[in-house]
Amino acid sequence: MQKETETQTVTVTVHDTLKGKAISGLVTYPDYTGTAAQAKGAVINLYVGSSVSGSPVATTFADANGSYSLPCLLQDLIS
Repeated sequence: MQKETETQTVTVTVHDTLKGKAISGLVTYPDYTGTAAQAKGAVINLYVGSSVSGSPVATTFADANGSYSLPCLLQDLIS
């Protein structure tokens, strides 16, 4: 039996500073009962600008608890 997958884009504005900013959070989805379940293995892509276009500047995956973290990225973006 093949697993059902769904892609959902959520846009969150992040204003970086000269010191950089780490981005972290928890990814959940409503299971078949409507309860928030942890989305282990979810893909998190970070884009520059206000739209999801082009290549992401960073990608990470949610861990077994649905948690993710992207380190300070400002230095990477201006290098």
